Amino acid sequence: MTRVTSLGRAPLCASLLLTFAPSAGLAQASTPAEDPPTSAAAAAQTSDGSAQSSSAITQPSPEASAAAPGDIVVTAQRRETSLQDIPFSIMAFGAEQVEQQRITDAFALSQRVPSAIFNSAADKAFAVIGLRGVRALLSAPAADLPVVFFFDDVYTSGVSSTGSTFFDIERIEVLRGPQGTLFGRNVTGGAISVSTRRPTFDNDWGGSATIGNKGQVAAEWFSNAVLLEDKLAARISYKHSQNDGLIENRAGPDLNKENVDAIRGQLLFTPASNLSLRISADYMNDNGTSNPAKVTCFTPAAEVCTPQLLPPLSTDPFTVDQNDPAGYRVEYYGGLARVDWDVGDAGSLTSITAIRRNVNYANRDPDAIPLSVYYLRAETNDKQFTQELRFASPAEKRFSYVAGFFYLRQRNERSDFYNEQGLPGTPFGTSVPLLKSTQIRQYANNSSIAVFGEGAFKITPELTASIGARYTSDRKKGFDEITGTPGTPRFPVVPTFVRFGPERWGSFTPRVYIRYEPTPDLNFYGTVAKGFKGGGFSSSQNSIVGLTTPFPPEKAINYEIGTKSRFFDRKVQFNLTLFRQEIDNLQATFFENGLSFTRSVGKSRQQGIELESSANVTPDLNLFVNYSYLDAEYLSYNTGTADYAGNRMPFAPKHSLNTGARYTARLSDDFEMQFAGDYSYHSKLALSDANNVNRGAIDRSDWNIFGASIDFIPLKANWKVSVWGKNLTNNAPIQAAYDFGTFWLTPAERSAGRQAYLTYYANPRTFGLTFSIKN
Repeated sequence: MTRVTSLGRAPLCASLLLTFAPSAGLAQASTPAEDPPTSAAAAAQTSDGSAQSSSAITQPSPEASAAAPGDIVVTAQRRETSLQDIPFSIMAFGAEQVEQQRITDAFALSQRVPSAIFNSAADKAFAVIGLRGVRALLSAPAADLPVVFFFDDVYTSGVSSTGSTFFDIERIEVLRGPQGTLFGRNVTGGAISVSTRRPTFDNDWGGSATIGNKGQVAAEWFSNAVLLEDKLAARISYKHSQNDGLIENRAGPDLNKENVDAIRGQLLFTPASNLSLRISADYMNDNGTSNPAKVTCFTPAAEVCTPQLLPPLSTDPFTVDQNDPAGYRVEYYGGLARVDWDVGDAGSLTSITAIRRNVNYANRDPDAIPLSVYYLRAETNDKQFTQELRFASPAEKRFSYVAGFFYLRQRNERSDFYNEQGLPGTPFGTSVPLLKSTQIRQYANNSSIAVFGEGAFKITPELTASIGARYTSDRKKGFDEITGTPGTPRFPVVPTFVRFGPERWGSFTPRVYIRYEPTPDLNFYGTVAKGFKGGGFSSSQNSIVGLTTPFPPEKAINYEIGTKSRFFDRKVQFNLTLFRQEIDNLQATFFENGLSFTRSVGKSRQQGIELESSANVTPDLNLFVNYSYLDAEYLSYNTGTADYAGNRMPFAPKHSLNTGARYTARLSDDFEMQFAGDYSYHSKLALSDANNVNRGAIDRSDWNIFGASIDFIPLKANWKVSVWGKNLTNNAPIQAAYDFGTFWLTPAERSAGRQAYLTYYANPRTFGLTFSIKN
């Protein structure tokens, strides 16, 4: 941690010195927020169609004045812009939508975004999210993910950051496709930007308390205070969430259990009307048990079967039989200093200096049976420093631009400890008849530096053309240390110590778009953009050559045409995107005989349609429909032992749908009720790169999830009560399936065509009651 902090001293001092720069006497950086509308008829439409309630508990956005009423203001172009003016595919959720739809984490978010797939194939210490079929289970310290989270404009790395909890949120933006120009590295699949509520110059407080089935207890609280009028404000936010375990375990403690505590403190200082400094620090601690897997066996006729060598196992998807400890702990914390300086007609300067640290461990029982065949303990310790400096000209000028600099320094460590002893009579039991242990440690020092810029020119008042580019330079080096029992299948020679790197990669990622806006409510656009994901080194190889040979960076190109439109006095909103995306040097982790390998395997193509629509049918009734069609295919894919060219990409549903309605019923002048329901669907998945998963598993992978809520709202008070439910029909779709037949099946069973998988299912039905209050 010391090295990272010391590297950050000069940029951090630069950020703080900007605080005392001379002012130009322009508008104050943060203004008091207005009260929400006071009648249901005045409700404003949002991007998914949910109405902004007259008695929302969440605080209105201080940025709401930056766009027309009902718009969500986003920062996808590194400046505040109306969602409807963004010239590429994006979904956004405002503060009230996040609250109403209970978007508490990445899994809940994925159910609201068509073509998004969330996979926590064990626990929150190992969670990934995919967009448009682009995802990767790359957890090595010297490897990166293709879909990345940004919290308050700060890049976050590592799979455990995906498992972070959301609380006191201003908005969430989901940018689909490569965002290499303004967001930089590791966004070949997309970027998810989460903005938390900043302090305002109002004394304000609010919170909520929740109880539910499965022992659910949750509480949230925020308090905003003015410490010095128009000069200094503070905000503190807290969240606690726990349950007793969503999945019954007959061989040990119940699983899929969480116990989360998260806190965030912020200070906003405005020494001049055109200058602001925001300092923020946050901490999250999550102790829980894993999202368990099940052994699922199928005959060639897709009928469920039981492996001959295993004891009787539960067939209920929400009941498992795991004997080994399966707990995890995630500590995720950091801080930032952000300076915004409005320098007059020239524009505004922003500096963001941030440090992050992620420490986690997880005990896993990957064999998913009440016998000790395969046990894994994983530990991660990541440190990160980032500095971004950017300048944005006024958006209203005929020519506007954003330009900046970005620096990243990481120190990532990961340790995996394996205990393995195969079942007699199985292929794995033949290769590992006695207990063998392996410990694989990888340490990586990663750095990245980039310069970027994008300019837009209004050819006419209706027609705008833009061109931008970013150049990124990455550097990675480190070492692997492997110890264990001689003859382990994970590595033939132990102990082994080997260094890798330094290796450098550079990439130029431009973006060009044209936007035509014949009316303020009609926008047509076309975009071509490139993306880049750093190369790296795998920690999951079984040879020294494999550990020291880098895989090259991914490079993506994306083509989009689309429209964003509103009709009937903005009562109807209709956004449509057609896209085609290709990724070269596709990085993938694949499994062979129970071992995992990460390599560059070929090229993929994703193409399809994305639709977001909503309608305020009446002042009290709102409907929304979000849909995507996705055709995702490997154009080439060679592991060295298998060729999957032409196969469907796994976890890329052809059809995805999220639809729902919200109705407000005025009971009297004093009370109203809001009734909401939603439905999420995606079609069957290809569950492996080889496209050879048994039809029995594929038939169980389609998604049909219903949710509902009822809010009771007193119009002359500051509280409300909500009753809600998720997955009301208790549907159990398979989220992931990995071929583990070599662990559980005899050669005779495999010859007969039986297949056995390690399968992960969606969460069971949950419901509860929430009381919310705001002063």
